Amino acid sequence: MAIIIVLSMLAVPVTRYVNSVQRTALQKSEYEQRLREQPDDAKSLHWLGVHHFSRTGDLRQAEEYFRKLVELEHNQIPPLYRQRSLLYLAMIYQREGRHEKAEEMYMLFVDTHPDLDNDLVLLNYSRQYMKQKPAWSNTPNKP
Repeated sequence: MAIIIVLSMLAVPVTRYVNSVQRTALQKSEYEQRLREQPDDAKSLHWLGVHHFSRTGDLRQAEEYFRKLVELEHNQIPPLYRQRSLLYLAMIYQREGRHEKAEEMYMLFVDTHPDLDNDLVLLNYSRQYMKQKPAWSNTPNKP
């Protein structure tokens, strides 16, 4: 009897995980379809970039989606998508050792974010990076 109870308790998290994976796969295919129909769809570009960055770890693919989003005209995309994409690009470039590009994206992020005080996580991440400026950088730290 105790074994059945333990097994049934384990089945719930496994079922939730399987449902989550299935839901994510469905969302991915929906966003990919939307992009085929509307190549400049900011929501799809952002969601797929985040998906590849955090779920699959495919930084090359994530970079492609975020770069496409950032290159869109400013009036075509919600500011939040652009700002977050700049931050993701900075993190990708930082992980790959492309420090000049990372710094450029962090600076663009800080310059384009209208209200950093309400987004303390992102602000702290960019500030931490700028404090740790290595010897490769010729740009002075900004306070």
